Amino acid sequence: MKLPLSQLLVLFMALLIGKTAMAATEEVTANIAFDTPLSITVYGDPGLGTVRAGVAEVYSIHPDNGLTAQNSSSNILYGWAGAADMLITGSTTASVQFSVANYTADNGVTPSNAVCNYADDPTAACDGMLGGPPGGGTVLFVGVTLTVDGTQTAGETAEPTFDLTVIYQ
Repeated sequence: MKLPLSQLLVLFMALLIGKTAMAATEEVTANIAFDTPLSITVYGDPGLGTVRAGVAEVYSIHPDNGLTAQNSSSNILYGWAGAADMLITGSTTASVQFSVANYTADNGVTPSNAVCNYADDPTAACDGMLGGPPGGGTVLFVGVTLTVDGTQTAGETAEPTFDLTVIYQ
């Protein structure tokens, strides 16, 4: 049995009108927590003191071992040498992670391989290192390897840099 088009349209309209609109409501909750912002206080940058001019050498400033020279300790002359000394403050509950980037050479001296000693834990590579909550203050010592190309003359200085970032885990 064939229905004429007009009857099909009436039947279709009846179905549309007879259907009731449906709606649903769901409450959405946004979660937010608050904590103390991280802070880094630098008490001293890593230092080599004075080393022999005109000599290619690789120096390592280590939080545990101080300054060493790869080729000859006689290339270390005088002056204060040591790791950077910092204080990290922040949360008493959130752990931290360290990352290192943007090693930048200066006057033929190239930094690399930053190492950290955080909260007297064993010294390890800074990049990717994890640490406990800093709370009211946790000490961080930072060492670095410096490759000197030997083009420096007596009286010159160099200030190579790198970025150390601390984030909550």
